[in-house]
Amino acid sequence: MTTAYYLNTPARLLDEGLRYRKGKNWQGAVNSFKKALAFNMKSPRTLSLLGEEYLCAGDFTRGKYYLSKAVSFNNADCRAFYYMGAIYACQGDNGNTYRMIKECESKASGQERDYCNLLKILASVMFPGYKNFTILPDDEKKLTDLMLKSRDSLFFKVHLGLIALYREQFDEGRKIFEELSSSYPDDSSITAYYCIALSSCRRGDEALIKLRSSVGKDDRNFVADQYLGALYMENDQPDESLKALQTARALSPGSPGPYYYLGLLYIKKGSLNEARGFLEESLLKQPNNGMAHQKLGEVYERLGMKKKAQEEFEKKITQDGPLYISAPPY
Repeated sequence: MTTAYYLNTPARLLDEGLRYRKGKNWQGAVNSFKKALAFNMKSPRTLSLLGEEYLCAGDFTRGKYYLSKAVSFNNADCRAFYYMGAIYACQGDNGNTYRMIKECESKASGQERDYCNLLKILASVMFPGYKNFTILPDDEKKLTDLMLKSRDSLFFKVHLGLIALYREQFDEGRKIFEELSSSYPDDSSITAYYCIALSSCRRGDEALIKLRSSVGKDDRNFVADQYLGALYMENDQPDESLKALQTARALSPGSPGPYYYLGLLYIKKGSLNEARGFLEESLLKQPNNGMAHQKLGEVYERLGMKKKAQEEFEKKITQDGPLYISAPPY
C-alpha cells in the first residue's frame, strides 16, 4: 500500500505528465495532470500545466479556465499571464490583452520580464497602432538576442518565428523554423509552422510533402491538418482539402483556423451559404482576422446582402491583420 501510494504522489504524476508532454502524448499529459490536481485542487503549478495543455490543443475555453484558476492562487505566475494574454490577442480582445500585459509588468522580475515583453510584441503585431505600450526597434533587437540565449530558448524561438510570419517577414520566419525543424524533426507543430513559411516563400510543393509526413504524429496537433488542407485547396484538390480540414476541426473545435479555411474552400466550390456559416463561426472565435471579414463581406455581397457586406468591409479596414496562425504549443 505504501508503494502504491508513493507511485501516485502529485510530484510523480507531474513528472509523468511532463514526460507525456515531451513525447507528444497530449491525452496522457492531461490525464496525469488531472490526477495530480485531485490531490490539491488549488495547486497553481498543476492548474497552469493543465491550462497550457488545453490551450495547446486549441481549447481556449478550458485553457483560460485553468490558467485563471492558477493565477487566482498564485498571482505572480508571469507565464500563466503570458498564455492568457496570448489567447486574448489571438481572439482579438485588445482590452484583456493589455490587462494581462499590465499584470505581467507589475509581477515580473529578472528573466520573467521576457514573457511580458514578448506579449507586448505579439500584441503590437495583432493590434497595429495600439498605443497603450511601446516597444522600440532597438529594444526589440535586444530582447530577441536575450530570448535566444535564455533557458526557455525553444519557447521563445517558436514565438519569434510566429511573430515573423504574422508580420509577413516570411524568409525570416522560414530561417527560424528551418533551424528548429532540424533540431526537433519529430515535432509536428514545428514542422507545420516551417511548412507555412515554405509555402509563403513560394515553395509549396516542398511544404506539401513535409506536411503529409507530419500528419498524425501528434494527437493534439491540428495545425498540420489545417495547413495541409489549405495547401490541397491551393493545388485544386478539394476532396483532400475537405478531409484534412474536417480532421483539423475535429481535433480542435475551439480554433478559428479550420473554420476559416473551410469557408474559403466552400467559396471555391460555389456553396456560399456553407461558406458564410464557416466564416461567421471563424470570426466568433477570432474577431480580429481582417481577411475573414473581407471574405465574409464578399460572400454577403454575392448573396445580395449589401448592407452586411459593407459592414464586413469596414471591419476589415479597422481590424486588418495577417492570416490566422494558431497559438503555438509551447
